[in-house]
Amino acid sequence: MPQIANKLIYSYGALVSLIGLPFALYLSLEDLLNVYKLGSKTIELSYFFAISPILFWILSIVIVGTYSLFFKTRMKLSPPMRKAIGIYMPIIAVSLSLAMGIFLKPLMAEHLVTNGYALEKTISASAPWRSDIDVYTRNGQ
Repeated sequence: MPQIANKLIYSYGALVSLIGLPFALYLSLEDLLNVYKLGSKTIELSYFFAISPILFWILSIVIVGTYSLFFKTRMKLSPPMRKAIGIYMPIIAVSLSLAMGIFLKPLMAEHLVTNGYALEKTISASAPWRSDIDVYTRNGQ
């Protein structure tokens, strides 16, 4: 009975991860999409988009784990692929996240200002692990 319970818990966790991670990816990439489209009168900009490379890495691990769980077999990954998923991808994901946070947010803010948006207010973070949110509104509207 404990093996069945463990299998159910793992299956439930895999399904929740497969459903929740794409939603989290959309939320993290929403700032980038809003700045790219410039379709809204008000655009909120924060550093939340910078975690998207880490979410992609976690999603790749979840996909490999879910495959192994549902097909009752371990995926036969070559040693270079194991090294890539376990060592290189996390290092690259964290590096990309830092680079996106440091360089991309100021570029996005500059893009908004050049396209007629102005910084209306900055919403201070309510918790130390959250970042401030800059609210830009289109001039003349």
